Amino acid sequence: MQPGYTIRIYVPEGDPEGLRIIENMNWTGKGVVFPRNKWNSALKHADIDKPGVYILWGYSLSEENRLPIIYVGESDSVSDRIEQHLKSESKDWWGHAIVFTSNNLNKAFIRYIESALLARAKKYKRCVLDNNTEPTKPFMTASDCADAEAFLDQILKILPLVDVNVFDEPKAHLINKSEVINADAILAEPNTPTSTSNNHGNDLVIVVPCREEGFNKVFLGEHCWYYVRIAPGKAAHIKWCAGYQGAPISAVTHIAPVKSLEFFGEHGEYKIVFAKPAIKLEKPVIFGQAKQGSMQGPRYTTLAQFKSAKEINELTIDWDTFNPA
Repeated sequence: MQPGYTIRIYVPEGDPEGLRIIENMNWTGKGVVFPRNKWNSALKHADIDKPGVYILWGYSLSEENRLPIIYVGESDSVSDRIEQHLKSESKDWWGHAIVFTSNNLNKAFIRYIESALLARAKKYKRCVLDNNTEPTKPFMTASDCADAEAFLDQILKILPLVDVNVFDEPKAHLINKSEVINADAILAEPNTPTSTSNNHGNDLVIVVPCREEGFNKVFLGEHCWYYVRIAPGKAAHIKWCAGYQGAPISAVTHIAPVKSLEFFGEHGEYKIVFAKPAIKLEKPVIFGQAKQGSMQGPRYTTLAQFKSAKEINELTIDWDTFNPA
């Protein structure tokens, strides 16, 4: 269990989603977080015009890529750099920023921290990095590295408090992989009382809507699906993930056994990781007579119902009687 700590967040303008000043009594640094339209307010604080590290974040308008976009930078004068970003058309995507400064930071320290943050973002793959270059950590003594790591540790404790989780390893709800090793055999067997797959008939299946590009690249290529909103009570029971492809296919065409569900987004979304590549269905479950908009979000069903379904309307579940195995 990690030791507790106290973070002080000052809201100078009374808006909890506006300008915030973040401090820790045992830390020499300071964080200034603000939405883009509050830059002039942030600029009034002396802490913004010092050597430091900053993070810009926002989202693409594309529905195919719902990952946050992140830019990590450093400067001897953070305020000057952010002014440049505000004028740059290539940086019009960011809506929020956070700046970390201190009287004790020098160029080597901020370059070290910038490099460490970028390395973590690339490792965990929870965002799209807008950085075009990959800085290397500067040469520093062992004691200076330890001080820089201590400063970085404080940053990593603060970022989740402002809904920036892309630098942390996703937390996972693990599902027993041994239960889905024989996925092909389980799917191939008929729904009969004597079939060996009968024990899996009440497995919970989540059916997710996919567009062609994302389906081919992620569902089939990366063997996962992410940014799925799932109620916590349902997440623990999901054993299978099926992919519905929109028009012109308009059918559920593949299903995969689930290895784990990881917290992935900024607002409680999950990444669904497959235990093996998705299996193509011999007979797709077509949209059929379903109402328009029926597959705009995830649907839930049992494996037994999924195997017998011919149309989307048949992929339903009675939560009052659902009894997971």
